[in-house]
Amino acid sequence: MLYVNDDSMIEGNDLNRYAKQIRHLLAAGVPVGGIGLQAHFDGPVNVGRMQKALQALSQFNLPIKITEFDCWADDEAVQARTLEDVYRTAFANPAVEGILIGGVWEKCHGQPKAALLRADFSKKPSAETYERLVFSNWWTRVEGRTTTNGIFACRAFFGDLNVSVKTDDGAKSQKKSALRKSKGEAFVELQLSKPPVPSRRRKRKKRKS
Repeated sequence: MLYVNDDSMIEGNDLNRYAKQIRHLLAAGVPVGGIGLQAHFDGPVNVGRMQKALQALSQFNLPIKITEFDCWADDEAVQARTLEDVYRTAFANPAVEGILIGGVWEKCHGQPKAALLRADFSKKPSAETYERLVFSNWWTRVEGRTTTNGIFACRAFFGDLNVSVKTDDGAKSQKKSALRKSKGEAFVELQLSKPPVPSRRRKRKKRKS
C-alpha cells in the first residue's frame, strides 16, 4: 500500500500544504492508500492541535498512521507524558490505524535520549507507559459464563483474539479469531469434543423438630 509521509504535520504545521498535496495526488490518479505522519518531539505535544490535524486529514477517508514517534526531552517524565498524550490522541481517532515507534533501545537509536530502553535494557518511564497502554488498558481480557444456549458476548478491542471455553466438568476448546475494524464484529463458534454434563441438585429432606 502506498502511503504519503511527512514531518511536522501532527501539530498542524504546514498542514494546509500537506492536504493540498494529497488532494493533488488523488486527483491525478495516484493510488494513495494512506497518510503517514512523522511525530518527533523535544517536549510536550499540543494535544488540541494534534486533534485538529488528525480531524482535518480524516476528510480523505484514508487510513492514517503515525509512522515515527519519539520524544527526546531531557526530562524522562516529559517523554512518558508525551508518549501517553500522542498515543491516546491517536487511538481516539477512528482514522488512525497504527503507531510506529522511531526506536526502542538507546544503543540503536538516532536520538538516544528518545529510546524507551536504556543502554542496560532497563525500562524508562516511557516504556512503562507504553506497556500500560498497549498491554493493559487496550488489551482485551474478559471472562464470563455463557447463557443456557451456550452464547457469551462481550466488547473487545480490534486485533487478534484467543478465545477459549471450559465447562464445569473439564471439557475445553480454544480458537483464534481476528476482529477487524472493517467488520466491526466477530462471531466465534467453539465445538466441544463432548457436550457438557448438566449439573444436578439434590433435594434435601427437611427434618422434623
